[in-house]
Amino acid sequence: MIVGYPAGTSGHYLERTGPFQAPYQSSYSRYRTVYGHSPVDTGGNSGGPVFVYNSNFQSYIVAGVHVSGNDSPRRKGVHAIDSAAHNIINDAIDAIPSALEGEPELFSAPGEVTVPDDSEEWTIASIPVAGLGTRISEISVSLTLEHPDTSQLEVWIQSPQGRWEKLHDRVQASGGNLEITDRDLIGHWGGRDPNGTWKVLARDRVAGGEGILTAASLVILAP
Repeated sequence: MIVGYPAGTSGHYLERTGPFQAPYQSSYSRYRTVYGHSPVDTGGNSGGPVFVYNSNFQSYIVAGVHVSGNDSPRRKGVHAIDSAAHNIINDAIDAIPSALEGEPELFSAPGEVTVPDDSEEWTIASIPVAGLGTRISEISVSLTLEHPDTSQLEVWIQSPQGRWEKLHDRVQASGGNLEITDRDLIGHWGGRDPNGTWKVLARDRVAGGEGILTAASLVILAP
């Protein structure tokens, strides 16, 4: 079974071609060929993985990489994967934290803080995080900030290592107050150490009423 993103298919979506009746039927100098009777699209599949069904384990395993093919006989050229490549793949898979290894934990700021009107100074809500592993596999932030005009506000989050990510930048929130619920942060902090003090920083850059950061929390899974 070959997986790829056929260039001839509208939208370039992930597509399965096969499974084939006789995988690895013939051998040639550079690669093996597989034959199938399912409709296929050869364009764009190059580099995609080839899976072979292992009856002992009743599952598909990665066996090669698709390198060539043509439509008329529905033949696909495949480079087999040797043991060294298998070891690299397995090591990479083993290094990925599993969502099944424990449950996400909630960490919250201890209380509410005031966001002064028309100030350059940051108001800080600290969220202490401790007792987790050293690699984040899930992380999200939630907060509530009461303010008469959220278009006056800047809100950021800072990790214990000093990395910043913007959460809100002077736009009007629907409903008046600013509420962020389970904002995913994995793209910025996936794989990093979560332990230490996180900070939610807010400031009001325009005159016209102060605010209150009433709640700030993180949900983190780091096995």
